Formats: sequence, structure tokens, C-alpha cells
Amino acid sequence: KIDLDYARPWNEPITRKDFAVMLVAIGGEAFPFVDDFALANKYRDMKKYQSDADAFRAVEALAQRGIMVGGNGFFKPDKPLSRGEAAAINERLARNLNLLED
Repeated sequence: KIDLDYARPWNEPITRKDFAVMLVAIGGEAFPFVDDFALANKYRDMKKYQSDADAFRAVEALAQRGIMVGGNGFFKPDKPLSRGEAAAINERLARNLNLLED
């Protein structure tokens, strides 16, 4: 189970890493527990978060399903998420969970 940090201000931008953690926490059983971080470990900029198991699990779970991925060997975990990225990620999430019809 991933715990969300409700102490953070609601009006500050959210990072890609924090958004990933939030999606997996909200998704619950839709994202089974993983302990193999093959995809998350491929992102060079995720290495500084190796002690953050929630972040690694979230990035791995979303990357496995193609919901939230990086590019060119980087996930860009500290980059603020744009509205366009959030919309695309949410659409992929909804399709992955069969909440949208084609």
C-alpha cells in the first residue's frame, strides 16, 4: 500500500514522480505489488530515488502498462507535470482499466 502525503500544499505543481505515486495509490488493486524494477531501473534519473520504494513501484507499474513512460533513458521525475501530460496519462490509464470505449 502506498501512502499519500496530504501535508503538501494543494496549489503547488505536482512532479511526474509524485503523480505516478498518486495514480498507483488511487488505483489500488489495479496495480499489484511489484518488486522487480526492471523498467524503473532503466531510467538514469530514477537512481537517486532508489531508497523511495513507493516511487520505484509506481514508476514500474505505470511503465509496464505504457501509462506513464519516459524517453531517451530518462523519466524526468522532478519535472512538473503539464496539463497536456496529465490528460494523456489519464486517458491511457482509463483505457488500461477499460473505463473508456474505443
